[in-house]
Amino acid sequence: MCVLCTMFAVFATSGYGQNTIDQCFEILTQNRKLYNAYNDSIYTINGHDEWTAFIQRHSVANNHIYETDKAVIKKLLDYFSPDSVERSNYDYELFRIRLIDYDSDYSDPFLTVNFCKILERYYESGKCPLELNYAPQVYGRCGLAYYNISLMTADTLVAQQGYNYMKRSLDPRWASTPFYMTNRFNQNYNQIRQIYYFSGVQPIAEINAAAAELKELLQNDSLAHACISSESTLRKFRAAVDLYEEGLIRNAYLVDSTIMPKAKADSIMRCIIDRNITNRKLGVSQKLRTLVMMERLGEISFDTALQLALRLYDRQWKEQFQTGIIKPYELSDYLAQILSISYFVDNSSHSRSYKRNIVKRLCRDIEDVYSRREHQQKNLGYVKKLRQLVTHERIIKYLTPDERIEFLNTLFVATQLSTYAHSLHVGILARYITMKVAEYEPELLVGMLGCKTARSVRRNKQRLAQHIYDAALYHDLGKNSIMPVVHNDYRALFDEEFALIKKHSELGLPYLALAPALAQYRDHTLGHHKWYDGTRGYPAWYDNTKSEYRTLVDILTICDCLQAATERVGRNYKRKKKLDTLMDEFRRDAGTRYNPDIVRFIDEHPDVHDWLNESIENNWRDIYYDIYSQYIQPNK
Repeated sequence: MCVLCTMFAVFATSGYGQNTIDQCFEILTQNRKLYNAYNDSIYTINGHDEWTAFIQRHSVANNHIYETDKAVIKKLLDYFSPDSVERSNYDYELFRIRLIDYDSDYSDPFLTVNFCKILERYYESGKCPLELNYAPQVYGRCGLAYYNISLMTADTLVAQQGYNYMKRSLDPRWASTPFYMTNRFNQNYNQIRQIYYFSGVQPIAEINAAAAELKELLQNDSLAHACISSESTLRKFRAAVDLYEEGLIRNAYLVDSTIMPKAKADSIMRCIIDRNITNRKLGVSQKLRTLVMMERLGEISFDTALQLALRLYDRQWKEQFQTGIIKPYELSDYLAQILSISYFVDNSSHSRSYKRNIVKRLCRDIEDVYSRREHQQKNLGYVKKLRQLVTHERIIKYLTPDERIEFLNTLFVATQLSTYAHSLHVGILARYITMKVAEYEPELLVGMLGCKTARSVRRNKQRLAQHIYDAALYHDLGKNSIMPVVHNDYRALFDEEFALIKKHSELGLPYLALAPALAQYRDHTLGHHKWYDGTRGYPAWYDNTKSEYRTLVDILTICDCLQAATERVGRNYKRKKKLDTLMDEFRRDAGTRYNPDIVRFIDEHPDVHDWLNESIENNWRDIYYDIYSQYIQPNK
């Protein structure tokens, strides 16, 4: 048994003691390191046998991580429950310290929010001594966590919660608490990064005021050093103040020119350009943004800007992005460059074929970079950028419908290997069942895809089977928008995360709009979590009983449940079930949750039952390896 396993075994049976909080966070930290190491090492494996063995080890390890983290988090929540024995001030202070350390190293916004609320209850109770009241720090962290959550779905209400916590952290009633002035530095910095402005919940006037206050605070050198112990952090804050106007132009004015008069914006851009063109240490992203401003002032043409931009891009690609694991800050920087270049490409005077070649090259590079990104991303902005890039008009307008689909598929695999494998397996199961229904009981599929008779169903069984297979590949596309939640298989999900996952059906719709061939899968994407009788499931507003694809969606629903419940990799929150056990559940809920005809069909055809059993027991190895070989093999 490993050291971590031994440590947890002792901890789990020993009750609460002096080291309970330290032990809990030590287990969470070590498990997260192990989890990240497994996920990042996926790119080092070669060969079918090595790959399948690795996937199996990965699954076993993740299951252990999941179970231990689930128990540890429950123990912490129970330990500080309002109904538990009153805890000491020391316990709460130790909990705060370990939470902040963990959140700094392993961003996990839902965990942060739930744990911050324990401290919020304590700080607001009046039981916390003033010298131990770190409400500003905790509220500030909670605000950032909510902001990160909002990045996944562009949910303004969630962003508003983050903004409200940020404002609470600056409330003067905390002025005598230990972290108050340090928090003013931190929160002013976060505001001038315009994170709440991007979410549509903060006016520009407040951001300008925050920039002015941070500049004033930094001018008081003794106060700045007293509040901020790290010289690197102070340099970061000073640089943010110096570059504030540039960020305001780049992130706000160039998107919405109504935030300031044109004359003022032009004057600011002129100063920025003069400063930047003499700065030899300027990064590529800043250089590209400078080119954007020069074009806006009429100093260079789009064609010249594009030529210079591509030269900068090519050089940095070779020096920084061509090989190796991509760090979080590198990914963010790279994606910002893509948006600038696509702006120049789209507005240049070059031929459409020239633009297409550039865009296709950028798409290949994006796919490559996303496939090599470091698993643990501390800034969830990459989720928003992914959604933006896949549907970005300046990119997709130069791709054919088939190329858009291929771009989508490749990024889906790069970001959601386990989800894509699940979808592929569901497709294989659904295709087989559809073929057999068309062969044995074709009358069940009459009306599907224009087949008006049983004979027509038999004649078109290949087309019906291909349709359901393709629909299965795209039924979970919406999980691209919430991948940090989907990837939280190192611990049990909180209720808020389950609520977010229930939105994935709707979140897939923008992706289906990318190509006409995808539009036909709308009902399958929306309906695969609805009950057969339409009474339950999600989304609540969607009526699956009126779908022209209803029987095919019903087959997809059964195969989705069948694969998820029997899978041995990628779903650590439940134990793998046997097919016979699952069939008992299908029979029990036939007519309400599941199509009774399809359940009966599987029951009455032993060859179908046996094939399904073989597929769910053994086919997963080849499915995972096929994905690996096609998309992410190191020597591809």
